[in-house]
Amino acid sequence: MPASYEIKISRSDFLSDCNAAKWQKYLAFSAGVFFGVPEGLIKKDEVPPGCGLIVRHANIWRVIKAPRWGKYELGGDVAMKLLIDGIERQQ
Repeated sequence: MPASYEIKISRSDFLSDCNAAKWQKYLAFSAGVFFGVPEGLIKKDEVPPGCGLIVRHANIWRVIKAPRWGKYELGGDVAMKLLIDGIERQQ
């Protein structure tokens, strides 16, 4: 099951993305969405319903809340986008 990770390093960026529901767009590419943050940036209950939370402690990432996993099938359009995006990054 592919997962998307939305990494946040500031509270304002996290709150802005939550208010705009930007994370919902990632469900087209994955079965679940995690927010990844440094320790102390946000609280578990601030994470949007259905999303997971992974927190960076001193030398390790810890899952604090698992996302609600959805059924996911990689469609042809999505597979092609991921392939093309990957090729462009290597150039």
